[in-house]
Amino acid sequence: VTDEQNAAVMADGYGKVSGRPAVCLVTAGPGGVRLAAGVAGAYQESVPMVVITTEVPHVIQNRSASHDSDVRAMYRPIVKAQVSVSSAGQIPAALDQAFSLAVQGRPRPVQVLVPANVWAESVASYPEAPRGSVSVDLSKPDLSDLNSKLRDAANVLSRARHPIIYAGCGVINANASQLLRDVAAKLSAPVFTSVSARGVIPETDPLCFGLLTFQGANELLSEADACLAIGTCFSEISTLTWAIKMPKDLIQIDIDPAELGKNYPVKVGLLGDAKHVLSQLVPLLRDRGQERETLKQMQSVKQTWKAEITEFMAKAPQQPVHPRWVVHKLRELMPAETIFV
Repeated sequence: VTDEQNAAVMADGYGKVSGRPAVCLVTAGPGGVRLAAGVAGAYQESVPMVVITTEVPHVIQNRSASHDSDVRAMYRPIVKAQVSVSSAGQIPAALDQAFSLAVQGRPRPVQVLVPANVWAESVASYPEAPRGSVSVDLSKPDLSDLNSKLRDAANVLSRARHPIIYAGCGVINANASQLLRDVAAKLSAPVFTSVSARGVIPETDPLCFGLLTFQGANELLSEADACLAIGTCFSEISTLTWAIKMPKDLIQIDIDPAELGKNYPVKVGLLGDAKHVLSQLVPLLRDRGQERETLKQMQSVKQTWKAEITEFMAKAPQQPVHPRWVVHKLRELMPAETIFV
């Protein structure tokens, strides 16, 4: 890779597609500085990553040495944890810990700091890295507390006349797409997604609406009396700087306790991995069938979109070519599972 920024973007893409952390390794000074922007993006979007940054040797730190920059302080706000290495023999255990932390609980980048002199060290053999050395697991909350809150959430959603669902990338990280569809079918509820969660439910699914900012979303949101939010931080972009109003009865599921009620007040907050929590919630919900007028309204809005797109595509492309025309043609030509970057 010719630029550290590209390395972070490549690792971010690998993490999003595979769910496993990729590794970035950079030199001291400008290497860590240039990598930071991409790592910050991965942190914001809950993407696992192992970031190995080189430091100048400790004996010349803070002495105006060439390429001496405080990457430890620089990365502290944009990584989940920092693991330090002081000798070559510590590298296996440090990497084992970093990979464990990156995927445990809420996925995010982990930084491994290695002084430049360590890279030059020789070791006769590496000790076997201890497995399972990190025991913290946020995906398993207090079940007694969770069970009580699950019943409260199920009661709120079951008695709602116009429930909706808002899904974020936490559903993807937890591999809970099918459970999302199960909940939506049981509640007969439209599913909105964040920008980063597009595709978590097929766009062809009759219950999939799209983004909160799509045409017709305001009408559905104004009628909604309950919302089940799953694995989302309600970001500024997705909510138009939080101008989009959420129903008063908001049920939020998240693996990170800091996200519960952070941007919108919640009626019930459910702490845990989306797959684990949804699997417990589905049996408690009343099956509503296809009984709601909201679904007919949603289908009407989607038909309007399709009509507008059909009319637009029937016209000969103008110069410059509109992005909608390009994307639509690419979508027609490529297989359904194609990932566009």
